[in-house]
Order: sequence, then C-alpha cells, then structure tokens
Amino acid sequence: RGTFFVGVAGLAIEVDSLHPVGLPTDRGGAVTAGGERTGFEASAGLPLSFLLDGLSAVGSFQLWNVDAEWRYLPEQIYQSRLTFHDTFYPSGNLEAWVDLGVRGRDPMLVPVLPELGGPTLEEVPFQQSWFGRLQIRVASARVFVLWDNFTLRPENQDYPGRLLPQTRAMYGIRWTMWN
Repeated sequence: RGTFFVGVAGLAIEVDSLHPVGLPTDRGGAVTAGGERTGFEASAGLPLSFLLDGLSAVGSFQLWNVDAEWRYLPEQIYQSRLTFHDTFYPSGNLEAWVDLGVRGRDPMLVPVLPELGGPTLEEVPFQQSWFGRLQIRVASARVFVLWDNFTLRPENQDYPGRLLPQTRAMYGIRWTMWN
C-alpha cells in the first residue's frame, strides 16, 4: 500500500545432485549429492515520511535449514537500509538518492582446489558489509558515489584465504545527451 510493503515466502529446493558452477575453484569438481532444503524469506519497506519526506527503511532476510552441506548457501542472508529519494523543484530537474545500509551472510561452504586431488569444501566466515550510496541528478547529469564496507571490517571473504578489499568506493558522472 503506497510505499509500505511486506512480503513473506516459503522457500524449497529439491535436487538429486549439485554440479559445479564453473568458477575457477570448482572447475572439474565433483558432482555432489543433492537433497532438500527449505527456508523462508521476508522483506519489508516502511515509509518514514513523518521524519523526512522521501525517507524509508527497507530490509530483507532469508533463513535456510542446515541439515545438508551445500556449497554457496549460508543459513542466513540479510540486508537492510535507510533510503532517501526525493525530487526537488517543480521541473523535477534536481533529484537525490541516499542509501545507508548493511548486508551480510552466515558462514558458508565453498569449494577450494587443494594442491593435489580434486576440490574440497571449506567454510568461509561470517561476512558483513556496511555500504552507502549518494546519487544526485541535475537535469540529465548524474553524480554518484558508492562505498562498500566503510566500517573497514577486515575479514570479509568469499573464498578461504582470499580476503576481499577492506573497503572500496566507486564514483563517477553519467551524462545522458538527448538527440
């Protein structure tokens, strides 16, 4: 209703086997037994316009059972953010977006290539990254800054022994020219 939303879903996966996905660490990897996994997902968005016009809180959460050892599927995955979006001036030629949020996941199993033999599954630890986004549009020009892991959490990794950059930022200008 309006900008308020709530969503809930039951999740179920049933497969007889799990094949490698083609990443360098699981190429030539073994096909492992599948099985069933169930879980649920919830998401919500709440307008906070009583505090500031254009402000809202948005989040999502997934929870999976942990009966089986499946690669790339953590028990919990979440994301939440405060977001601001508004258009200024009657012409609509000034627009601003601001996001401040967090995303994360529980430890998960990933394939690694040992020195000898085929791929084995190893666990990568809990991962959490706070992020921010600022984007301003003036007429058809957009200026943006995206900043991941601005809290400088040092242990984020998707593969054992390969730490993600402690922080990263991207910025730029996008200008749409009309014919």
